[in-house]
This record gives sequence, C-alpha cells and structure tokens, in this order.
Amino acid sequence: MSGSLRVAICGGGNLAHALAAVVGAVPGFNVRVLTRRPQPWKSTVRAVHGDVVVEGSVHATSDPGAAVAGAELVIVAAPAYAHAEIITAIAPHLHPEAWLGALPAVGGFDHVVRSAAPSRPRAFGSLRSPYNARIVRRGSIVEVTGVVPRIDLVTSHPEELHCLEALLREALGLPLRTVEPFIAATLSPGSTIFHPSRLYELCTQDPAVRTKSFYGSWGRIASETYLDLDRELTALRSALGIDLPGIGAKEHYGTDEPEMLTRRIRGLKGLPSVKAPFHFESRVLDTAHRFVQEDLPYGLAVVERVATLAGVPGPTMSRVLQTLRAGANCEAGIALKLPERLSSLTLREWLHDRSGSPTMAERTRSKRTAGAALPGRGCAGESLP
Repeated sequence: MSGSLRVAICGGGNLAHALAAVVGAVPGFNVRVLTRRPQPWKSTVRAVHGDVVVEGSVHATSDPGAAVAGAELVIVAAPAYAHAEIITAIAPHLHPEAWLGALPAVGGFDHVVRSAAPSRPRAFGSLRSPYNARIVRRGSIVEVTGVVPRIDLVTSHPEELHCLEALLREALGLPLRTVEPFIAATLSPGSTIFHPSRLYELCTQDPAVRTKSFYGSWGRIASETYLDLDRELTALRSALGIDLPGIGAKEHYGTDEPEMLTRRIRGLKGLPSVKAPFHFESRVLDTAHRFVQEDLPYGLAVVERVATLAGVPGPTMSRVLQTLRAGANCEAGIALKLPERLSSLTLREWLHDRSGSPTMAERTRSKRTAGAALPGRGCAGESLP
C-alpha cells in the first residue's frame, strides 16, 4: 500500500497505547488518537515487548472531527460500554468509505454502529484483543506483555473483505482469519466467559481463602466454571451453525482438566497484574471495574440472551449471572443486565448479515504475512486468554 493513509484510534487506555505505537510505526500511516486527555500524549509512543521496541508517530486530540475526518480506518479501542458514546461522537465526521471497528467487537458492536452512526459505515471487529498491554507512562510508553497468534476477524461487508484485510495486514502485520456472522465475536470463549468465571469464584469461595490477585489466584472453581461455560458456548455455536475451529478451552490451553488449566492460567506471563474487583470487607463486587461493567452486560448476558432465543440450555450461564448480580448491590445489579438496545433484538437480527438475512455457515481464510519482529507485526508472543 503506497501513499499516506489516515488511521484513527479512539481510546486512551492500554490497548489504544499499544495500537498507537504499532500502527504509528508503519511508514505512510498518519495516526490520530481520540482521547479525553490528550495533554499527556507525546508525538511518539513507544511499545516495549521483551527486547523489542517499536516507536510510532501519533497526534492526540479530544476533538472527534479532528481525529476521524478523512480516516480510512477507525479503530475503537475502548470497553464495550463506551462504544455507543464514542460512535455517536465520531459519526458525523466519518468518511463515507471508512472502516469502523472494535478490537475486540463483543456486545453487539455491529448493532451499536447501526444505531449510532446513521451513515452505517463498514463495521468490523475481532474475537479477541490483539494485545495484552500495560501503560508505563501515559501518552508515551506502553509495555506489551502478550500478542495473539492470529486475529479472527468479523465484518458487516464480507464482499469487501479484501480491502479490509489489506489495511489490517499492513497496520498490524498479524495473520488473519475471517469468520461469520458478526456475533461470533461475542460467542467466542474470550473475556465473555473468562472474566465472569473468576468473578463467580470470588463470589462463591470461602472468604478465608480469597486473595486480592485476580489472575494470580485463579482457582479450581474458576477453571471448572470456565470449562462448563465453554461447553455451553460450543453447544450454542453448534446449534446456530457457527463453526470456530481451534478456539475452545482445550485447543487454547492444551487441556480440559481443571487442575491443569488452573496451573496454566496462573503461569501465563502475558497476563497483567490486576487486583480482584471485589470489596472483601463488604463481600460485594466492585461494580465500577471494567471486568464487571463490560464482561457481564455486554458479554455473558448477551450470550445467555442468544441461547434463550435459540432454545439452547445454558444452566451455567444463568447460575453465574444470577450469582454475580446478587454479589452486587441492587442498583448495580440492574446495571449488570443486558443493555436495553440489545434486549429487543430477535435471533434473526443477531445472526444477520448486512442485508438482514441470516448467515449460518462459517467461512474461514487464513492469511499469513511477513514482518519485522515487532509487537503485532509478525511477533506471536504468548497466548492470551
């Protein structure tokens, strides 16, 4: 791809920093970052991945128009509960031919795009976040602790997929595989079931053994719950005709035995150090935490809703959600339910393609690209949850 190409990254968190460094390092890419706090951002963002250092040129702004006007590729790198607000702000400024995506695109991202952006730009997303990252110095340095070996891609415009693949190959340099329908991004065993499994453990285990590390103290209850949710999720995808080979718990971690899974998750170096979102004194969930605000109403609650519409049993889903809602106060329990704009969707609407007709078959195509040993440019790193 030749010439200058404008890319907008919407968000100011860990992932936005990593993307800014990686994409900003691509020759000919003009990267702008939309963030509420542009002041700390430097003109160069550095990503550190082991011994590899990547530096990308960026311009940060709080002005939606300045960030996205003329951008061919717009990436929302923010929690699912912030998607509607961001898309509403940038919609009037989007280029008619822009690709608008989220990494990952859980929680009905394509439906949010349809409702918040009247121009209905071409939507895309991934099943997982491409990076685990941690801000070292806001606006200038980010540590990349893990990189996915492949981006599983969904899009609202599969007939124009070659254009999107070309953009993402050059921007990120990771192997791509395309799947459909769009809801595959939510029906994959990523944070949709991973974080709720550990939250469930925190709410049900003996208070005497609770510890304040979220990942480092991952226990057998979390592993058993994750495996049960993975089986229910697999059954749901099978009932809907959605085939996502190689993404189940056993394929991802090499085991479906709880004790072994527990040891492997505890040993993952790519996972950040995160305190458990739990108030140990009052024994209630920290409902302000991203894992609670995003992975329940925009993750597991969406999965349960689709399973109900499809007539597929999900007893573990229901039990986990009921327990976690009880583990929050009344007001927060209401907030942890499926968002209203998603609760009215029919099964046909969840499974639609761009024209509104169901797309039940999955087509995959793998693309491998050569690149320098950079985070997200040919460097696979450690497998992420």
